Amino acid sequence: MKIENRKKIPYIILVSFAILVVYYGFRAHYELNEIRDYKAFSKGFVYRANPAGKSVGLYIEYYFYVNNEKFSDGITTSLKKSSDEYIKNKYFPVIYSKHNPEFNRILITPSDFYEFNLGFPDSLSWVPKFCDK
Repeated sequence: MKIENRKKIPYIILVSFAILVVYYGFRAHYELNEIRDYKAFSKGFVYRANPAGKSVGLYIEYYFYVNNEKFSDGITTSLKKSSDEYIKNKYFPVIYSKHNPEFNRILITPSDFYEFNLGFPDSLSWVPKFCDK
Protein backbone atom coordinates (compact mmCIF):
# COMPACT_ATOMS: atom_id res chain seq x y z
CA MET A 1 0.00 0.00 0.00
CA LYS A 2 1.34 3.42 -0.91
CA ILE A 3 2.08 5.94 1.82
CA GLU A 4 -0.44 8.41 0.36
CA ASN A 5 -3.23 5.85 0.72
CA ARG A 6 -2.24 5.05 4.32
CA LYS A 7 -2.63 8.70 5.25
CA LYS A 8 -6.25 8.61 4.06
CA ILE A 9 -7.28 5.73 6.34
CA PRO A 10 -7.83 7.83 9.53
CA TYR A 11 -9.97 10.28 7.54
CA ILE A 12 -12.05 7.47 6.07
CA ILE A 13 -12.58 6.00 9.54
CA LEU A 14 -13.52 9.41 10.97
CA VAL A 15 -16.00 10.16 8.17
CA SER A 16 -17.53 6.68 8.50
CA PHE A 17 -17.94 7.14 12.25
CA ALA A 18 -19.54 10.58 11.74
CA ILE A 19 -21.99 9.14 9.23
CA LEU A 20 -22.99 6.41 11.70
CA VAL A 21 -23.51 8.91 14.51
CA VAL A 22 -25.70 11.11 12.32
CA TYR A 23 -27.67 8.10 11.06
CA TYR A 24 -28.42 6.78 14.55
CA GLY A 25 -29.32 10.28 15.76
CA PHE A 26 -31.85 10.73 12.96
CA ARG A 27 -33.18 7.22 13.46
CA ALA A 28 -33.79 7.77 17.19
CA HIS A 29 -35.55 11.07 16.43
CA TYR A 30 -37.63 9.39 13.71
CA GLU A 31 -38.63 6.54 16.05
CA LEU A 32 -39.78 8.92 18.80
CA ASN A 33 -41.82 10.96 16.33
CA GLU A 34 -43.34 7.79 14.88
CA ILE A 35 -44.37 6.66 18.38
CA ARG A 36 -45.83 10.09 19.23
CA ASP A 37 -47.75 10.37 15.96
CA TYR A 38 -49.18 6.84 15.89
CA LYS A 39 -49.22 5.88 19.55
CA ALA A 40 -50.80 2.76 20.91
CA PHE A 41 -50.34 0.99 24.22
CA SER A 42 -49.68 -2.51 25.45
CA LYS A 43 -48.59 -4.19 28.67
CA GLY A 44 -44.91 -5.10 28.78
CA PHE A 45 -43.24 -7.70 31.01
CA VAL A 46 -39.71 -7.07 32.31
CA TYR A 47 -37.96 -10.43 32.21
CA ARG A 48 -34.39 -9.26 32.80
CA ALA A 49 -32.88 -6.33 34.70
CA ASN A 50 -29.14 -5.96 35.17
CA PRO A 51 -26.75 -3.14 36.05
CA ALA A 52 -25.87 -1.47 32.75
CA GLY A 53 -22.33 -0.48 33.45
CA LYS A 54 -19.99 1.42 35.68
CA SER A 55 -21.71 4.83 35.64
CA VAL A 56 -25.13 4.18 34.12
CA GLY A 57 -28.33 2.76 35.55
CA LEU A 58 -30.24 -0.43 34.92
CA TYR A 59 -30.50 -2.24 31.60
CA ILE A 60 -33.89 -3.91 31.28
CA GLU A 61 -35.23 -6.32 28.70
CA TYR A 62 -38.93 -6.67 28.14
CA TYR A 63 -41.53 -8.08 25.81
CA PHE A 64 -45.08 -7.17 24.87
CA TYR A 65 -47.76 -8.39 22.49
CA VAL A 66 -49.55 -6.65 19.64
CA ASN A 67 -52.28 -8.70 17.94
CA ASN A 68 -50.83 -11.92 19.40
CA GLU A 69 -47.37 -11.12 17.99
CA LYS A 70 -44.55 -10.93 20.53
CA PHE A 71 -42.08 -8.02 20.42
CA SER A 72 -38.95 -7.82 22.57
CA ASP A 73 -36.68 -4.89 23.31
CA GLY A 74 -34.20 -3.58 25.83
CA ILE A 75 -33.27 -0.16 27.14
CA THR A 76 -30.93 1.45 29.63
CA THR A 77 -32.90 3.33 32.26
CA SER A 78 -32.09 5.88 34.94
CA LEU A 79 -33.17 3.40 37.60
CA LYS A 80 -30.70 2.62 40.37
CA LYS A 81 -28.71 -0.53 39.85
CA SER A 82 -29.98 -1.86 43.16
CA SER A 83 -33.58 -1.78 41.90
CA ASP A 84 -33.17 -4.78 39.61
CA GLU A 85 -35.08 -7.20 41.84
CA TYR A 86 -37.96 -4.73 42.25
CA ILE A 87 -38.35 -4.14 38.51
CA LYS A 88 -37.81 -7.69 37.25
CA ASN A 89 -40.90 -9.87 36.68
CA LYS A 90 -43.26 -6.90 36.71
CA TYR A 91 -45.59 -5.46 34.09
CA PHE A 92 -45.35 -1.85 32.86
CA PRO A 93 -47.04 0.11 30.08
CA VAL A 94 -45.40 0.12 26.66
CA ILE A 95 -46.05 2.84 24.11
CA TYR A 96 -45.46 1.88 20.49
CA SER A 97 -46.19 2.97 16.94
CA LYS A 98 -49.35 1.44 15.45
CA HIS A 99 -47.53 1.38 12.10
CA ASN A 100 -44.42 -0.34 13.44
CA PRO A 101 -44.43 -1.88 16.94
CA GLU A 102 -40.65 -2.31 16.63
CA PHE A 103 -40.64 1.39 17.55
CA ASN A 104 -41.53 1.24 21.23
CA ARG A 105 -40.59 2.39 24.73
CA ILE A 106 -41.43 0.85 28.06
CA LEU A 107 -42.78 3.41 30.52
CA ILE A 108 -41.44 2.98 34.04
CA THR A 109 -40.08 6.25 35.43
CA PRO A 110 -41.87 9.62 35.61
CA SER A 111 -39.53 10.98 32.92
CA ASP A 112 -40.53 8.11 30.59
CA PHE A 113 -44.16 9.23 30.84
CA TYR A 114 -43.41 12.95 30.58
CA GLU A 115 -41.36 12.37 27.41
CA PHE A 116 -44.65 11.45 25.73
CA ASN A 117 -46.77 14.06 27.56
CA LEU A 118 -48.45 11.40 29.66
CA GLY A 119 -49.34 11.65 33.31
CA PHE A 120 -47.50 9.39 35.72
CA PRO A 121 -49.95 6.77 37.07
CA ASP A 122 -50.63 6.34 40.79
CA SER A 123 -50.15 2.59 40.39
CA LEU A 124 -46.42 3.20 39.85
CA SER A 125 -45.98 5.58 42.79
CA TRP A 126 -43.41 3.15 44.26
CA VAL A 127 -41.02 3.62 41.29
CA PRO A 128 -39.57 7.15 41.87
CA LYS A 129 -37.64 6.04 44.95
CA PHE A 130 -35.55 3.86 42.58
CA CYS A 131 -34.75 6.69 40.17
CA ASP A 132 -31.33 8.31 40.03
CA LYS A 133 -31.69 12.06 40.07
